[in-house]
Amino acid sequence: MMKMKRFISILLILGLLTAGCLAAEDEGNYPVFLDSETVLVGDSLTCHLIAMFLRPYDLLNGASYMAAPNSAVNYYFEDWWPLKPLEQNGYGSETSAGLEGLTFAEAVEATEGKFTRVLFLMGSNSSEYSVVEDYTVVIDHMLEYWPEATIYMQTVPDSTTGVVATERINSVIRAAVTHYEEHEETRVKLLDTNSCWGSGCYLPDGAHLTDLGLRTWYSYLAENLPARGYLHNNLYADSPQELRRVRAELWARRLAKYSFIQSPLER
Repeated sequence: MMKMKRFISILLILGLLTAGCLAAEDEGNYPVFLDSETVLVGDSLTCHLIAMFLRPYDLLNGASYMAAPNSAVNYYFEDWWPLKPLEQNGYGSETSAGLEGLTFAEAVEATEGKFTRVLFLMGSNSSEYSVVEDYTVVIDHMLEYWPEATIYMQTVPDSTTGVVATERINSVIRAAVTHYEEHEETRVKLLDTNSCWGSGCYLPDGAHLTDLGLRTWYSYLAENLPARGYLHNNLYADSPQELRRVRAELWARRLAKYSFIQSPLER
C-alpha cells in the first residue's frame, strides 16, 4: 500500500511538472521580479510593455499599473486627462482595477502607502518643453503618498525619426534625479534604460519599441533591480518556470495528503 501511494504521488508530481515545463517552453523562461508592492507609471511605452509582454507572459506577478498613451509628465495632475480611453488617446489605457477614470495624481492618492517600488517612464510626449520642475513636483507627490517607495526614473528610447527630442528630455530626467541626490534623498534613483536599446529595438514611428525592444527592456530591468522573488508557503521562485514548478509541487503534495486513506499498517 505504501509503495503504491508513493508511486501514484510521484506520477502526479511528474505530470504536473511536465505540463509546467511545456508551458515554460511556449512562454519563455524570463526572470520574475515584479510583485504586489510594485507599480508601473507611464505612457504608451509602459502600456505596450504591459499589454504585449508582461501580461501575455504572466510576468506581472501582482504588480499594479497606471499608464495611458500620449501622456506627458505635465498631464499628471490634469482632470481632463484621466486613466481611461479618450478621443485624444484612442489606444486606450492600462490601468489597474479600481483606478479607471482617475487622474494619475488621484490614482496615486487612492493607493496611498501601497507600493515600495515605482517604475516611472514619461518624457517622450513632452520632450520639447518639459523641465526639471515638471518632474520634481510629480516625484514629490508620489513620495508623499508612497513614502516607503523607491522611485526609479527611466530614460526614454532614442528616436530614429527625431519625433522625440531624446537627448534633451533624458538630460532633464537625469537632472531631476540629481536634484534629489544633492538633497540626500535616496528614494529617487536613475535607471538609464536608454542605454539598453539598440539595433532592432525601435519601430519606424521613432517613438515606440519592437518586440525585441520590449524584451530587452524587461531584461535590463530584471538585471538592474533587486530581485525580491515569489513567496508561497516558504517556497521561492525566480522565474515563471520555477513558479509553475512550485505550484505543481504544492498541488501534488495536497493530492498525496488528502486523496488516500492511510492503512493501519502505515500508522
